Amino acid sequence: MASGYADQTKTYDWINELERPEVQESLKQLIQKLPEIKRSMDSMGSLIQFSESVMRDHETIDKFEQRLTYSSINAESLEALIELLGKLPVLLKLVERLELVTAFLENIWKDKESLDQLYQSALDFPVVERGKKTLELIDQIKEKAESQPQQQISIFTVLKWMKDPNVQKGLHYIQATLDTISEKSR
Repeated sequence: MASGYADQTKTYDWINELERPEVQESLKQLIQKLPEIKRSMDSMGSLIQFSESVMRDHETIDKFEQRLTYSSINAESLEALIELLGKLPVLLKLVERLELVTAFLENIWKDKESLDQLYQSALDFPVVERGKKTLELIDQIKEKAESQPQQQISIFTVLKWMKDPNVQKGLHYIQATLDTISEKSR
């Protein structure tokens, strides 16, 4: 009688276990993958059968041994091959990511809207914005220099400019540039 009660308790434990949502989800996924598992098992069976056939074929084994003997494969090459095989999952992930990036870039390259948007985004970078402002400043300076009549600049005018803080700062940068170039050329 105690044996029947223990069996019944085990049955209830299984029923309780099967009622858990995560167990049900796992069983569902396992059932969905059964065809894939069967194909893998069939492939493994075929591979084992092929291997057994090859191992029984002494002529094939002899030819393989001859090729192996005349090849430059040594212990170091085999160790490298084993290490490479160990790294194949990482390499596969990298290649898959590279394929995704390549496909993404190809799609962007083919799509005019994406290229335009990428171009507009690049123009919003601070470096590009600073370059634009610099070019605008250069254009303004050029325009102002060309629009004003040329006048004689005396040494006294240059000395007066020398007191200007902006001129001093510019001369400081020129001196630092000359010093740096001099140090690099040594």
